[in-house]
Amino acid sequence: MKYDVEIPKSSVNKLVRILLLLTGVTGLIVLGYLYSPIGENGMPRLLSPRLAQVTRYQHDAQRWTGELNEIQNGFADVLANQGSDLLYMDSQANTLNGRLAALQTELDGTKVPPSLGILHDAIQESIDQSMLAASRTIAWIGEPTIDNHTSALDALTNAKSILDRVYENPWMQEQP
Repeated sequence: MKYDVEIPKSSVNKLVRILLLLTGVTGLIVLGYLYSPIGENGMPRLLSPRLAQVTRYQHDAQRWTGELNEIQNGFADVLANQGSDLLYMDSQANTLNGRLAALQTELDGTKVPPSLGILHDAIQESIDQSMLAASRTIAWIGEPTIDNHTSALDALTNAKSILDRVYENPWMQEQP
């Protein structure tokens, strides 16, 4: 004896819809867990749009200042190696100058939260002074005189002191 079991099409459709809904909800939960910032207690933090914008800007500012510090140290290395190969120094200076220009472009294209405008201006000032140090370093490589070397070192020292003031800003030290 053979029996055929027939499942109504509406039941199959309902089951497929439920499975799709459960898969979608599970996927959204996983995405939310993966991309949510984690607090000190290890739990995800719920951010308002304003707080998310401030937090994102803080992270960007910390990354920019870290990169700017690396660039300034690179220029200091170029200036410290007075007897090195001119082509190598030129290559290093041009690479650092390109990184600095890219950093400037990124900073210019960033939306700044109103409460962080002063921090943004300080980072901008530090980049501007670093650009001056870069141009003076390149001028020294083009014409390696004592005056050009001193001028480049002075500009780099000023750029480093401005960056140090940026690091003193409370927004660079605290997380919201």
